[in-house]
Amino acid sequence: MRVHEWEPANASEQELDGWLHILNEVFAHDIPDEPTWGNQLLREYLYLAAPGERRIHWLAYAQEPVGDAEPAGWHASGENADTVCGTASLLLPADSGTCVVDVLVPPRFQRRGIGRALLTTAAWRAHGEGRQTLSAEVVSGTAAVPFYEACGFERVVVEVRYLLRLDRVDWSRVRRAVAQVVSGYRIEYFQGGPPADLLPAYAEAKSMLRYLTAGEHTVDEATVAAEAKRLSASLDTLHRRGLRPHVVLAIHNPTGQVAGLTELVVPAQRPARGDEYDTLVLPRHRGYGLALAMKSRMLLGLQQTEPQLVDIQTWQNGEYEPQAQVNAELGYVRDREWYEYETTTSRLISRLGAVS
Repeated sequence: MRVHEWEPANASEQELDGWLHILNEVFAHDIPDEPTWGNQLLREYLYLAAPGERRIHWLAYAQEPVGDAEPAGWHASGENADTVCGTASLLLPADSGTCVVDVLVPPRFQRRGIGRALLTTAAWRAHGEGRQTLSAEVVSGTAAVPFYEACGFERVVVEVRYLLRLDRVDWSRVRRAVAQVVSGYRIEYFQGGPPADLLPAYAEAKSMLRYLTAGEHTVDEATVAAEAKRLSASLDTLHRRGLRPHVVLAIHNPTGQVAGLTELVVPAQRPARGDEYDTLVLPRHRGYGLALAMKSRMLLGLQQTEPQLVDIQTWQNGEYEPQAQVNAELGYVRDREWYEYETTTSRLISRLGAVS
């Protein structure tokens, strides 16, 4: 078995196909109801990152007989046509001492030390990049849970995924929620992201919520300008990665302030499922039903612009967080738990080195 660092930007089609087959095989076993991934804009999805972020990728190869039933692209070309048997990646956010590791090994290749070899390689790279901690997102009830725990990772966050099946939406109720928005506000839907003239107000709302969480109460113009520039670059990156953004804003008519927002992307790689991002309402505008109106307007927009959608996924930290009631009203159904694990780089390297 060998571990090979690869760069999706200039990778061969065999490498891209190998990564894709590993992902779909793991999902088919661990989460059989997940949509199958395709290769549309897959290269861009893998190598592009948000401004300031970087991604590093590895493939693991093992010598295996080539069976007639294996899918095309599963094997590397050349004399040593080894089988792609696992993948790993590191996401390195900007200005951070942490990074996110992801290791995928299909069941038929597990218990051969492949996952440990990939994780060891990623841990040493994280150490070389000066990152003090590593985190990993894990689906409950899968082999990844005991794997990361055996390697010394500790569970720090539990989130619950909720799914909304669009064929079960009460569309008349959705339309009423949009039509009955309280006086003084308007709800606007934007396919692809807000227009340039609304970007500063959009950025100010996101900045205010971030600083309010940190105990601040005002946001200066320089911060808003920097956030607007970052959001513009992020939207551009989403487009280029094949993640089609959709944004709904609640606008306070007397001031022109963005009072709330909800965001969602539809990946070109699996266009049947939408991924919900933030849904936020500024404190002084809460209590007017804006979250329900915004999410309802999003559904109406998606019905027209993304007719292939089957469902939408979102995550909650608990049953009583502010969006839980809104999600319940719209018909989101609890699906399964997702865990975030964390460990220090030094502890992980020591643990992996100590285990044969």
